[in-house]
Amino acid sequence: MYVETLYINASGIIYIGTSGDETLMSCSAVSDVYVTLKRSEPAADMIFSTLLAAQMADKKVHIRTVDKSVGCKIAYVTLDKQ
Repeated sequence: MYVETLYINASGIIYIGTSGDETLMSCSAVSDVYVTLKRSEPAADMIFSTLLAAQMADKKVHIRTVDKSVGCKIAYVTLDKQ
């Protein structure tokens, strides 16, 4: 899927909208649209950098979320050479 939206609020939560259907995920997406990444997470900078790079390069990215998490918390992302 592609990263279509990166929305960062002042409290340090990054909302990520993708080209996929977030309602089909095994978690509760925010507004049925966004997965989330808290800036306070240990790898948040690296995950955000990867998502931003994928968006800027128009590359597909795989986002794995924590099952049954509220807000579809990101567990990890992968970006392959395409």
